[in-house]
Amino acid sequence: MKSKHYLALDHRVISKCLECNHIYASEFSAERINSTYASDYHGSEDNMNQWNTSNRNIWVGLCDCISYYLKNENCTLLDIGAGTGGFAIILNELYPSVKLHLLETSPKAHPFLKKKLTANLYRNLSELASMESSFDIITILQTLEHVEEPKSLCKSIYSLLKPHGVLLLTVPNNKSYQVYINAIKKSICFSNQTHIQFFDNSSVKNLLTACGFSSIRRVTQFGNGRKKHPIHDILQWLLRLSGFSTELRFIAFK
Repeated sequence: MKSKHYLALDHRVISKCLECNHIYASEFSAERINSTYASDYHGSEDNMNQWNTSNRNIWVGLCDCISYYLKNENCTLLDIGAGTGGFAIILNELYPSVKLHLLETSPKAHPFLKKKLTANLYRNLSELASMESSFDIITILQTLEHVEEPKSLCKSIYSLLKPHGVLLLTVPNNKSYQVYINAIKKSICFSNQTHIQFFDNSSVKNLLTACGFSSIRRVTQFGNGRKKHPIHDILQWLLRLSGFSTELRFIAFK
C-alpha cells in the first residue's frame, strides 16, 4: 500500500493512503497506548462509573438507533470494545430480554463489567470463533479507531452476524467541524493518543462494502446527545446531516 506522510503527532506518525485516501498511524508506541488505557479509561471504579454516567444520554440514543431490532424475540447482541460497559448497562436496562455478549481486550475492565452485568464476556475474537457463535446485532462503538487492522476486524464481524444481521458502528469523524475550526492537532479525532485510524464518511462506507455489508447508511437522527440545550441539539443535528459532526454513526446489514 503506497502512502505519504500526513502528520507527526505525539508518539504517532500519521500517513495517508495514496490509493484510497484513508488516514492511519503508520508508526506508534503500543506501550504509550496501553498506559493511557490503564490510567485514563480504566484507572479506577469511580473513574469508570463517572464515564458511564456522563455519557448516559449518548448510550440511550445509540440504543434508540437499533430499537426496532432489539425488540425481536430471542435477540442476541455482541458489543465489541465494551470498555466500561456504559452502552451495555443502558441497553440491559431498556431491553432486559436481549442476550448480551461483551468483548473487551483490557483485563482491567473485566472485574468492573462482571460486577455491573450478567453477560457472556470475552477477551478476544478467538474465544468467539471457538464457540462458533453468531449474533443478531453487533455493535462496535468508538472502537474501530483503536484497531491496527480494521478490515480484518470488520470481516470477522460480518462472519459473526446471522443472515440479515445488523451492525451499528460509530467512529470519530476526521472531517468534523473541529478539524476546520480548531486545527487537526486539537480536534477530538486526532488529539486522542490512542487513536490510530482516522475515518470519514467515505472511508467507512468503502471499508464496510469491501467486507460484504449491504444497505450501509449513516445515522443522522435528531437528538440523542448530552442534552445540553435545545439549540445545541439542533446544531448537532445539522452537523450530522452535513457530515461535520464529531462522531459518525452507521447501520449496515449482512
